[in-house]
Amino acid sequence: MRLKETIQNNQETLKTKFLRDLMYGILSKQQAEEQIDQYDLKQFQGSNTIIILQYMIDPELKENISAEGAFAIKKQIFSWVQHDLKGKVKAEMFELDDKRSILIIPEKDVDRIKRELNEMLLRAEELFAMNIIAVIGTPVDSIYQISDSFRSALNLLEYQFIWENHLIITDDDLKEFKNEMYYYPLDMERMIIEHVLKGRKDVVNQFLERILEENLINRNLGPDTLSQFIFAIVATSNRIIHQMITVDKQVLEQKEINYIELKMSESKEQLKQKIMELFEGLVEQCVQEAEKREDTIIDDIIVFIKQNYDTDLSLTDIAEEFNLSAGYVGILFKKSTGEKFKDYLNMYKVEKAKEILEHEDIKIKDLAKQVGCNTTNTFIRMFKRYVGISPGQYSDQVKEIRKDKKNTEI
Repeated sequence: MRLKETIQNNQETLKTKFLRDLMYGILSKQQAEEQIDQYDLKQFQGSNTIIILQYMIDPELKENISAEGAFAIKKQIFSWVQHDLKGKVKAEMFELDDKRSILIIPEKDVDRIKRELNEMLLRAEELFAMNIIAVIGTPVDSIYQISDSFRSALNLLEYQFIWENHLIITDDDLKEFKNEMYYYPLDMERMIIEHVLKGRKDVVNQFLERILEENLINRNLGPDTLSQFIFAIVATSNRIIHQMITVDKQVLEQKEINYIELKMSESKEQLKQKIMELFEGLVEQCVQEAEKREDTIIDDIIVFIKQNYDTDLSLTDIAEEFNLSAGYVGILFKKSTGEKFKDYLNMYKVEKAKEILEHEDIKIKDLAKQVGCNTTNTFIRMFKRYVGISPGQYSDQVKEIRKDKKNTEI
């Protein structure tokens, strides 16, 4: 029973990751199609609407409750909302962060969605000492477009000063403000910073394309608002630079003139090109930094192996020593040395065994222990695999060479 529950929970976690990636628009249509069948989401292949549920604790309660207590209440609300919607609306729900949840509803009738949500939100306010605000994104015609619905919902969250007393917010409520403010959600900035630091150029370009399309094409930003948007973009680049471990001198010098250069763009097309080039340079810097860091790590790992080869050393031991995951160490080791960790370790053990055999007479079982092999048979198989003969035969050859050399000297 526990195994069944574990499998089910793991499946739910993977489904949530898929929906999150789809929502952020980082999956190809082919990747999405494969997983829609896998997670039984065929009902969501048509029209969909993203709703962000934002939890707002009552100010008086906030002063008298711990962070753990607030978290527990949010968990209760999350479960209650799932239960309340069951049977009324087909929906997928998952947590976005500690203050927000996501609802994906295969429906584009905003008025119907508002009616269902309004009743639920009023009941939630009565049951819990916490308000929930529902932000409804623009409906889309296909599940492959839900990133558009998500972006529109995030955009609405940027206007918090307007919807203070609202339970439900839709795009229609804010159309008059569209051209007066630039679009750059905090979540989007966070994702850009994260992927630049990881060196993921394609993903960074996807996010930038969306932001630039919204601000430079879909909106008619005035000069002051456009300047604010440029300043926000430069601020993001500066945050990335501050998070780099080592920064190229040229990048630091460029940091001082980025705003002026972008501001002096003669057209929106030129501004877009300069912004794309700015972040492309940051990605390249991060990739170079990661490669240097990897070289240093692998050098330290090899030193550690040579110092501890005579123990029962494992990939997990190395991962713990360097505070890394075993999977990452394995991939990094193969990438840097061209050898799998176990092969490299065994070859080094064999080389040390050959050195010992060349300088002293020793029993094979003692030699096996000396180079960190648990059993003599394991050692013999390993030695034969890399040398082509057994350690005993190798020892005999060494003795023969010594004897011939001695006779020659006489």
